[in-house]
Parts: sequence; C-alpha cells; structure tokens
Amino acid sequence: MFHEVEFLEDSNVCIITFAEGWHTHEGTEARAAIIQSVLEQADGPVTIIFDLSNVKLRFDGIMRATARLARGPDAPLRHPYCEQIIVVTTNPMARNVAKGLRTETFGALPITVCRSREEALALIYGPS
Repeated sequence: MFHEVEFLEDSNVCIITFAEGWHTHEGTEARAAIIQSVLEQADGPVTIIFDLSNVKLRFDGIMRATARLARGPDAPLRHPYCEQIIVVTTNPMARNVAKGLRTETFGALPITVCRSREEALALIYGPS
C-alpha cells in the first residue's frame, strides 16, 4: 500500500501519508480518488495534511498532480469540505507551488507547507 488515511480522533483533521515509492509523476487519478473519498465521508469541513516527507518530488509530477487536484469543477482540493490543506515536505519546490496556489490567479487555495508533521499539527492546534 502506498498511502495511509488517518482521521484524528474527535477532529476534522485527516492525515494522508504517502509511503516511499509513491511518486508524484504517477498515480494522480488514484490520489484524487483518495482525497475525494475522504471529503465525501466527512461530516463537515476538513483540514487535510498530506505527509509527503518520504516521497521523492519531481517538478513535472508536482505540476501534473497540482493541475488534476486543484483545477476544474471536479478538483478535490476545491471540494466545499476542503477547508485547509497542509503539505508536509522539506522540498523547496513545494513551497513555491503552494505560494502560487494561494494567489487569486490560481484560485487562492488555503494551502501551507510545513517541514514536519509536528509543525503541521502545531499550525492547527497551536504549540504543544
């Protein structure tokens, strides 16, 4: 299995962890289906944490995945229950992509990049 989906107990936070071997240039439709499924099962707005800390990110893969996940009427990241998106990675490309996605030109998506899962959770819940 290349991903794990975990809803935090008593929370509207979902962590989707992609395992080593999951490549951004492959599996975009499968990733979209995972996200869509999470959002359709939700009772209300959800913060999704994508833990990509074990995934090799390539520019072409990031661009292809971003186009599928964020553009168009069936884009999962535009689902009404997708409240906030946090990407966990140390890859600097991801920060630049997120910066672009936050602009009006690309739809002002509520996306942030954190360097660790702990940083992502602190962003949601405050420092522990």
